[in-house]
Amino acid sequence: MGRNWPRAAIWIVPLAAAAFFVAWGVALLGQRGPTITITIAFATADGLEAGRSTLRLRNVEVGRVTRVRALRGQPGVRVDVRLNADAHALASADTRFWVVRPRIGPGGISGLDTLLSGAYIAAALGRSREPRTGFAGLDAPPVDEDGNGRRYLLHASSLGSVGVGAPVYHRRARVGQVTGYTLDAGGRGVSIAVFIAAPFDRYVDADARWWQAGGVGLQLDAGGMKLGTPSLAAMLAGGLAFAAPPGRTTIVAAPDGARFRVADDEIDAMRTPNAPAAPVVMRFDRSLRGLDVGAPVDFRGIELGTVTAVGTEYDARRGSVTMRVTMALYPDRLGQRYRDALGNGDTDAGKALLRTLVARGLRGQLRVGNLIANRSYVALDMFPNAPPASVDTDRLPIALPTVPGTLDVLRVHIADIAGTLSRMPLDRMGVRVDAALANTRALFAQLDTELAPQARDALGAARHAFTTAQAILGQEDAPASSVRRALAQFTRTSSALRALAADLEQHPEWLLRGAASDTPPADASRANRDGH
Repeated sequence: MGRNWPRAAIWIVPLAAAAFFVAWGVALLGQRGPTITITIAFATADGLEAGRSTLRLRNVEVGRVTRVRALRGQPGVRVDVRLNADAHALASADTRFWVVRPRIGPGGISGLDTLLSGAYIAAALGRSREPRTGFAGLDAPPVDEDGNGRRYLLHASSLGSVGVGAPVYHRRARVGQVTGYTLDAGGRGVSIAVFIAAPFDRYVDADARWWQAGGVGLQLDAGGMKLGTPSLAAMLAGGLAFAAPPGRTTIVAAPDGARFRVADDEIDAMRTPNAPAAPVVMRFDRSLRGLDVGAPVDFRGIELGTVTAVGTEYDARRGSVTMRVTMALYPDRLGQRYRDALGNGDTDAGKALLRTLVARGLRGQLRVGNLIANRSYVALDMFPNAPPASVDTDRLPIALPTVPGTLDVLRVHIADIAGTLSRMPLDRMGVRVDAALANTRALFAQLDTELAPQARDALGAARHAFTTAQAILGQEDAPASSVRRALAQFTRTSSALRALAADLEQHPEWLLRGAASDTPPADASRANRDGH
């Protein structure tokens, strides 16, 4: 007969199993730690799906999207992400998150793998230990600054072709990248943050010159045509470049956080820094077509400044309109001798020197620098024969006297010649020439009947030269060379007639028909040779 077990004993096995699983779950939770969910704000949830999209760190899955929602009255979307137990370190204050999608940027094309797998959230672990569960997502991947190097802040008049991640070059080798940019207060410029990786940061001199390295620059001005071609990578992605100042042999590394100015091109960057500019104005009585803002102001090959404004000005005293050109001059570019002449740099010394130069003939002149592009520039030069002029150095901007340009002088000379020709009595001169030609023909006919045979050879030479000249002048639109030949024939005619007159003076009997001599005189033979 079997033993009877109490009914309570039946529950021992399931209760023991439940206790085992509870203990195992508690132990497992103790090993994994509590579950952490973070919330990331993005501008859009394009490509993100709850339960499917993942969070990745260095392309390893460390979490999954649990919910995507848009909040009423707030911009953007909120994405909840549950972190894996071994990824709780991502819930720190300086962790950065962004969505990986197909993207074309300065570094090339990225995110092509998401065309098949779908968009995902990427993370970059920070260094902070401050816990945080709410984050603002980035619109673009952050720039890697984890390595050693230095950061600098640049100021440019415009952003140009530079963007976040754009390369920074030194001698056309990539040594860093742009990490960000902001528009300056007032909108007058752009501040650009760059990171130069070690060991290349030691090449950034404290007086380094920076310029825009992207794009192809084509400049056509009074100085001719200049074509700047950077590397192919810089042409496609844009970027910045830097170099030490010209002539610098020892590099003094700039400290972290140093500030620099960005020039538009390398030529502008390598120019010697300008001393304070002197405002100058010049007035011209001719058209300023071809003279643009930025045109150079030249002194015998040295660029002393640039044109800053071009306009018109009414002269009430003369009742006429003149052309006004305002420019910024840098007298310091004249060199050490100019600085020595100024002594201790006192402004009175500079004013006195300028008055002396103007008294000796310093004038401004408008000249053509490039005929193909029709570009002009302003030239400063010494004109000792220029009309006397003075300059008021106490009134700004300083008004320098000017002289007409070479084309203006030539135009005046041509106008004077045309006026002189228009005043000449050409119609009366033509009548007189025709009368002289008719009288000459009558004279030849008379002499032909009255001279003895001995003199007719000389007369024939004169008649031949005269007939040739008359035929040339009778042509319509005779060119200048034909007129010169006609004048030469008239000269031969005159020579032959002078020789004939001399022979008749020695042999008056030739005027008598009965004279007998078959030998022509030497002068007549010479005239005959000259005529033919």
